[in-house]
Amino acid sequence: MLKIEDKPVSGLLDLSGKRAVVTGAAAGIGYAIAKRLAEAGATVLITDINREAIEEAEHRLSSMKCKVKSLVSDAGREADIKSLFSYVADSFGGVDILVNNAGIYPATKILDMSLEQWREVIRINLESAFLCSQEAGRIMVRQGTGGVIVNISSMAALKPCFPGLAHYGASKGGVVNLTRSTALELAPHKIRAVAVVPGGILTGGVRSNLKQSEEKDSLQSIGATIPLGGFGQPDDIARTVLFLASDSAAYITGTTILVDGGAMLV
Repeated sequence: MLKIEDKPVSGLLDLSGKRAVVTGAAAGIGYAIAKRLAEAGATVLITDINREAIEEAEHRLSSMKCKVKSLVSDAGREADIKSLFSYVADSFGGVDILVNNAGIYPATKILDMSLEQWREVIRINLESAFLCSQEAGRIMVRQGTGGVIVNISSMAALKPCFPGLAHYGASKGGVVNLTRSTALELAPHKIRAVAVVPGGILTGGVRSNLKQSEEKDSLQSIGATIPLGGFGQPDDIARTVLFLASDSAAYITGTTILVDGGAMLV
């Protein structure tokens, strides 16, 4: 096997033979990530709680000749996560890449937020990343061949973006720090962990929250405040994850990659 430094540029993003799991992959960022990983040669298991949506995603990806399977799973439920990775071990023989993307962001202002609403966002966004990282990490350690865990956080982890997202920002801030601890503890096993922080990425969920928001700014006016101009697309995040999952990023771990068009600069 060639050393990384001896690989041609064309081979640095090649994921042939790699096995990947992407949570929350029925649409948006998760779907785009799964597509890019599969295009690079990985066999990808996509999961989501919505059966119809995840099966449709599998159908679309399979029609593109991607090697993909789907599984219905609640990313915040421990029993579901254990079943998910048991399936991965049995059907795929292991896992090399985990992308923790599952998340929710229902807008509710602090003074109106119930404890149940708070806990539900923490469960789906933070506990799911912990549970999946734990199960995937155990498999990767047993394999003895390293691995990559990419956690999708949010700019809300670094600064408030909109009113009503305190629970979301707290959960995503937790994801960033979970990533650092994971990277430190698993580094002896050659398992890397990296957080990706999307800025304004135009997804269905973002559109929904903007409509519900009391803010008067339109998509156009918000996009105009981003230095590179306009919202990003899910594929902007997908290409970043592809890089991080590949040999090109073999010496990157424990860090946070901001993909925001420069939004944090202003």
